[in-house]
Amino acid sequence: MGGEAAYTAAASCTSPHVGTLSPLTPNLAYCGGPFTVSNPTAPLGNTPPVCAPGTCDFYNLTITIPPGDTHIYAATVTIGWTNSSSLTTQGATASDFDLYVYQPDETGTKVGQGGGSTNPEIATFTATSGTYTVYVVPYDVQPDVQFDGTIVLTQLAAPTPTPTSSPSPTPEIPGVPRYFNYAAPNGLGTDAGEPSIGVNWKSEKSFSNSLFSNIPNGGTSMFESSTQTLRVTFDDCPSPANSFWEDKSAPNAATSLDPILFTDHGYNHALPDLFRTFSSQLTGADSLSAYTEDDGESWIPSQGGGIPSGYDHQTIGAGPYNPNSTPAPPAHPLYPNAVYYCSQEAVTAFCARSDNGGLTFGPGVPTWNTTQCGGIHGHVKVAPDGTAYVPNWNCTPGQGVAVSTDNGVSWTVRNITGATKAKGLEDPSIGIGTDNTVYFGYQNGDGHPHIAVSHDHGLTWINNTDVGTPFGIRNAVYPAVTAGDGNRAAFAFIGTTEPGDYVAQTNFNTGQGFQGVWHLYIATTFDGGATWTTIDATPNDPVQRGSICDQGTITCDRSPNDRNLLDFIVADTDKEGRVLVAYADGCIGTCVNAAPNSYSALGTIVRQSGGKRLFTSSIRSSRRYRMRRASRA
Repeated sequence: MGGEAAYTAAASCTSPHVGTLSPLTPNLAYCGGPFTVSNPTAPLGNTPPVCAPGTCDFYNLTITIPPGDTHIYAATVTIGWTNSSSLTTQGATASDFDLYVYQPDETGTKVGQGGGSTNPEIATFTATSGTYTVYVVPYDVQPDVQFDGTIVLTQLAAPTPTPTSSPSPTPEIPGVPRYFNYAAPNGLGTDAGEPSIGVNWKSEKSFSNSLFSNIPNGGTSMFESSTQTLRVTFDDCPSPANSFWEDKSAPNAATSLDPILFTDHGYNHALPDLFRTFSSQLTGADSLSAYTEDDGESWIPSQGGGIPSGYDHQTIGAGPYNPNSTPAPPAHPLYPNAVYYCSQEAVTAFCARSDNGGLTFGPGVPTWNTTQCGGIHGHVKVAPDGTAYVPNWNCTPGQGVAVSTDNGVSWTVRNITGATKAKGLEDPSIGIGTDNTVYFGYQNGDGHPHIAVSHDHGLTWINNTDVGTPFGIRNAVYPAVTAGDGNRAAFAFIGTTEPGDYVAQTNFNTGQGFQGVWHLYIATTFDGGATWTTIDATPNDPVQRGSICDQGTITCDRSPNDRNLLDFIVADTDKEGRVLVAYADGCIGTCVNAAPNSYSALGTIVRQSGGKRLFTSSIRSSRRYRMRRASRA
């Protein structure tokens, strides 16, 4: 043995690896190991891992909650171990086990994990009746170390009533994205027309319920509508995830003609430690604006926008400078990314740039002239290479996008091949991938939802696709696009299969006017727009019944108020590649199952719960891999 001390193999742990938890039998105990080999390829995915014999420990768990029991329960799995007594003579590192809990279904859903480098490892998840598998993986262990495990069922509380029940998750089809809806609780977000959402990729904020801590969630979400900004934290141990909503509104958000929120998350892997969330409340020719770097705990007021600026439909975006532009970007900006404030004035629109992170702005620059475009524009977006884009539904001869390759000094309008002017006053939306691929989602002149793709900054467009075809969508409003890897993007919209004039005010008693039923749909591509898969993200709960008025305050000043959803929705991607969409739910309570419409505007987030994501590998998982490899070097 070369003078080295030899390990003496310990006897295998023997205990039942099957058990049932219930309120009457809330405690289980077992043990496992030892393992003769380590298994450093820890299963981090959302499907049950495949482990060779001797490289994983399996415990078959059944949880039984009696019918009619309305309490909320949590199950906590804890595994601990005693390191080898031979460590000092061997010079070896301490053992490290990983813990995963899956609830089997068609693809397998991970409901909890303890995959760090702590002893013990703990996984807590919301417990519902069903069967689960607990996996213990000997990530890096000594061959004489075994573990001891406990599984405990804890009663938390009776469920809290919500304004409307959340719909069932979307159907599970292998690989196809699935979604779950989260309505703002406890009187929050009740006036949530045209909401915005931004996800902080830097944050790993703990779930605010004291039961949970240090739970990775893809980043804290910030949701804004009217003058209210809400912080939303997700707990991904249970499936579907839990959510916690808090009011973190900016102090200067006192009044507003239009709200907008945007989170600069460093742009897709480029600056993973950069984030700043902006809140903007339009006051006319400028805005009451502020930004936060701590998820709303504190806010710093800003100038609001540039001069001149428009009096309507402002938007904020940010991203890297184009280092190769003429003129060159500022040599020493006070913030790593350029921040843009754009707004419209009747026909003309202006964009101003900030070089100090949105604290102050330079002069507003016209983005088009009256012969090129008019009407309302969408939200400004910035590509990883520094190109800035402002989309518009009303550009001669169809729809177009203003493009700046010199950091906002000048703008050029480029038209979308095959697009006709929108049927309504519908903002188009842009999503930009990590390789600068641009996705332009819009309402076409026939009312259908279309999306086109450009690989050359909007000079040419390909794969112009009607993504509503699988459901027979005849009218679509509120396009919202987000992207991840260059060939992956998602396009959300609210659509109906009913043809005709969706602005024609509904009379449910007489059957006059528009009678369509609207749902939120999300189309996703994983091949650069060559093909799209569209799903109904609200299959059991309409977003609206009847007319939707998108013709502005004068035309839509009528009762009941079918302009309750206002002008747009917003989509974003979290740092683990999940798609999130902020929308206002106009159909709650008895409306869910039958007319009439409730004409509400309840703040709601639809969040991806399964299937392929927009990043092939998340920022978090790649960091964790590097850290763990470094710790073992």
